[in-house]
Amino acid sequence: MDQGAHRDTARGGDDLERLRDFYHAFGLGFPPAGDALFGDGDTGEPGDWQVSRRGHKLGYMRASEVSTDELFALSPAWEIMRVVVHTFERARTKRGDVVTVGGHLYCRPRGSWGNERFAFLHVWTLCAGKALRFEDLLEGLELTRMGHDKGCSAA
Repeated sequence: MDQGAHRDTARGGDDLERLRDFYHAFGLGFPPAGDALFGDGDTGEPGDWQVSRRGHKLGYMRASEVSTDELFALSPAWEIMRVVVHTFERARTKRGDVVTVGGHLYCRPRGSWGNERFAFLHVWTLCAGKALRFEDLLEGLELTRMGHDKGCSAA
């Protein structure tokens, strides 16, 4: 991974740092950094993000509706305790920065002390500090920002 990537601001080089902060902040609900990644352009209309699972379109959601439940495929009965990232890699493409994030999610059933560990593997497409696409490879969930099918060139 490019160690100087967070200093590269020519094309949203702070995207990596913003995404690292996002994962680091999990544990007390949806991190505020998530609003910055998914928001800005939230029209309030139910079409800001297209939701798909394993290639099948499920519908649309507003940016303000994206939550921890979508990103980690958790039911409301689970509570995130912490997120440990083991892999954080970036590749620059014409469509934007593609960032792969893998690790473990530690959570518990609400109201209990028991901890469970679940693996996750996420792939993001980022442009100028905004998420254009999110995919949970283990769960088959994909969120795509509407109107940005060409990546950064459409941003």
